[in-house]
Amino acid sequence: MIPMMRLLASILALALGSSGSLVSARKIHWEACPTKAIPGLQCGNLTLPIDYGDSSVGNFTQAIVRLPCVERDNSTSNCLGSLIYNPGGPGASTIKSIKSLDDIDFLASEKIRSRYTFVGPDPRGVGESGAVKCDVNIYNRRVPMLIDGKAGLDELKAQNKALGESCARFTGPLFNFTDTISTARDLEEIRQALGDDKLNFVGISYGTQLGSQYAELFPDKVGRMILDGVLDHSQNSADVALTEAATVENSFIRFTQWCNTTSDCSLRGQDVPSLLAALVDGADKKPIPALGCEANNCRANVTGEEVLLNMQNFLDSSEWPQLAMALGEASRGNATILSTPILSAEKNGSVEAANIDLSFLAITCLDGWGEDNDEPEQEVQSAISRREPDLKARATMMRGLFPNTRGLTESFKSQARCVGWPAAVRNPRRELKRSQLVQAPAVLLVNALHDPSTSAAWAVVLRGQMPSAVNVFRDGDGHGSFGLKGETDEAMEAFLVDGRVPRDLTVFGS
Repeated sequence: MIPMMRLLASILALALGSSGSLVSARKIHWEACPTKAIPGLQCGNLTLPIDYGDSSVGNFTQAIVRLPCVERDNSTSNCLGSLIYNPGGPGASTIKSIKSLDDIDFLASEKIRSRYTFVGPDPRGVGESGAVKCDVNIYNRRVPMLIDGKAGLDELKAQNKALGESCARFTGPLFNFTDTISTARDLEEIRQALGDDKLNFVGISYGTQLGSQYAELFPDKVGRMILDGVLDHSQNSADVALTEAATVENSFIRFTQWCNTTSDCSLRGQDVPSLLAALVDGADKKPIPALGCEANNCRANVTGEEVLLNMQNFLDSSEWPQLAMALGEASRGNATILSTPILSAEKNGSVEAANIDLSFLAITCLDGWGEDNDEPEQEVQSAISRREPDLKARATMMRGLFPNTRGLTESFKSQARCVGWPAAVRNPRRELKRSQLVQAPAVLLVNALHDPSTSAAWAVVLRGQMPSAVNVFRDGDGHGSFGLKGETDEAMEAFLVDGRVPRDLTVFGS
């Protein structure tokens, strides 16, 4: 007879994964999704803990969709398991992005779908997985991020604090646990519930941070992983703002070069940098009317700060004709295209609502994008008092280095909007542990050389933290390469389907 302690140890060993976590007994409940656009799409949910360290905090419902792997002859014999997809953000709903497609081929080719069940979970705090909800009246207030003096800092801090407190009130306990480490643990629970031996994963933009942090936590569970449009979570505030500012400036310069060489640009023949400078300086003195916003779905006018931030929605090369139109119309007194959307309450009589920006804000603040990684907890208040000169110094530096776009980026916005945020950082910025990641198989890091959002430099920096990483680049514009149907996309498909790893440091032409 086996001694009782040995028996218990044997049972525990069977229940433990190689990363030391208890194997999940959780089940996903599947049913047909209420959409006809993608035949066969299934919707499911999984009950997961809000706090993996304290079960008393409660649970949330993890929403998932999947498109089962089926070959042309309806066979499943060559299926490799599940492929989990995250479109980025943070805050973008995977489920909404999939359900809104007219054709799933836009995301995953027939070859990929014949080898994988395509799986899309909404991350915690996003979309159908307990979306962050906040007070729309507070959210819609206009508070400048380019602060001028202590009064500006105090106004920004009060706004952020009030908004965050409303988010905590309407979202509940999950609000404090939407950090990426918790979401990575959710991925592991999903992998186990799906019955897959390994996690096969494609992450775009923010999805690359999610994937890399999963790989650090569970390196022996990584299957075929592609990180496309790479985000590096290790840089300090000045470095991350500087790198992204250079990326945005580069994309704007390429837009102006395109504008001078094609009839598709409505500003052809004009001095576009001078037009933008005049537009921003004029809007700083007197906001430009947004004549198409009478329906109250966007702000009635646009400031210079908003021109610079909102035009970045059109820096992807496919949007350049729209950007030219937006700048041209604004220069003629109508900045509707560049106006900031107004968030409406979900129902009459209420003030709460959810959107991608609220989830983005909650996640980025918990992930430490507003705090430098060398600031201990006890120094946070004194650090906040330094924010005004720090933010002003960065803005001054970047306006000098990047005269067109002036350094106003998503990174700068996160640094400003997290000042005074009422939730403690749970996932501070730091380098990944190479000693952990040495156990992972080859991970494909993909970046466009002229990505307007995530610098190719970040892909190189992340490579230094992931011993098994392979860098490939696309010599082109736009954010992300997965699904673009060029050479880079073909290399990603071959990696997923056949396990073929492209030559390190390859630069593809499309």
